[in-house]
Amino acid sequence: MAQSKVKGAFGSLKIKVGVFSIFTMILVAVFYTFTDLHTISVQQQHSISKQRKLMLDAYDEKIQWQVQNVISLLKTYDEIYKKEGYSLAERQALVKELVRGLRYGTDGYFWIDTFDGVNVLLPPKPATEGTNRLDWTDEDGKYMVADFIEIGKTDAGGFTDFKFPKLGSDKPEPKRSYTAPYRPYS
Repeated sequence: MAQSKVKGAFGSLKIKVGVFSIFTMILVAVFYTFTDLHTISVQQQHSISKQRKLMLDAYDEKIQWQVQNVISLLKTYDEIYKKEGYSLAERQALVKELVRGLRYGTDGYFWIDTFDGVNVLLPPKPATEGTNRLDWTDEDGKYMVADFIEIGKTDAGGFTDFKFPKLGSDKPEPKRSYTAPYRPYS
């Protein structure tokens, strides 16, 4: 009888050790699974962040290139009109209409403001032309036109992030612009 009690107790210990071992292995597996999932998530976030930066850099390069092309076009036509004897005001009016028709992408357009904040050209809102836009703010209260002008005063130009409705919409959306000066008219 004493032997069966020992065997029963030993058998019970084997089961306890076995269950404890299986439970420990499950905990270790769960721990490593969550660790791996966290590592994968961090790597994905890093990859997405890197791809976003590459896309934004590509957009920045594209829009800067587009603005520089328009400035080059303005310079070429301004020189032609000047040689033909047009006055400064006539040349400005002619290149303004030239820029009015220029687009990039599906909804990109170009505009012109003076350093004093007077809008010369805004294709989506021609009624704005001739008005001062220095007090224009986006929905976050950012003085976007003042920022365009300050950045545009630098020879290198620069980028501004703001919120403004896209063509055909009244809802402000995040936008990014590149502004640069055309020195002969500044």
